[in-house]
Amino acid sequence: MSSKVVKKKDFEKRKGLEKNLHQDKKHTSVDISIDTGRVLHKSTLEAKDKAEKIIESAETEANEIKEKAQKILAEVEAVREKARSDGYAKGETE
Repeated sequence: MSSKVVKKKDFEKRKGLEKNLHQDKKHTSVDISIDTGRVLHKSTLEAKDKAEKIIESAETEANEIKEKAQKILAEVEAVREKARSDGYAKGETE
């Protein structure tokens, strides 16, 4: 087994650790803020606010649908009970 001496620059390049000096600074700062959680940017906060509004509206809509479904279920139960009592009054069985 033989060993090879690798220069630091070559090692970083092979491992993907090399710093890209020409990278867009805005893009870098956004990535860093998301990864480290230290810096919050306006765009991040706006996206979070939009997501919260969407979640709230979805929850409101879900609650409305649930209420409508409960009303329909109550109506169906009432009609079923009425039909059952009418059927028993006529002497029919289920």
